[in-house]
Amino acid sequence: MKLQHSEEIASLTNGDGDNLVQAAAEMWENMQPANAAQSLLPLTDNEIIAILRSMNVRRASKILDKLPDTRAASLLKTMSNP
Repeated sequence: MKLQHSEEIASLTNGDGDNLVQAAAEMWENMQPANAAQSLLPLTDNEIIAILRSMNVRRASKILDKLPDTRAASLLKTMSNP
């Protein structure tokens, strides 16, 4: 099943009720921004947005800065739409 909305992705939990996206976001926050950006590239925009929204804003912006310009612009455009 493909999830269409970052809110649905952000609410994913394991059997213990732990938020999987928050746990993943914490992992990416601890990576160097360039490495984090590279590892996010294969994910869908909705998946990346859910992860970035779960992160510290400053850390997320550093990762966005390391993404290819067109991908970062697309993500920011989607994130700015309600």
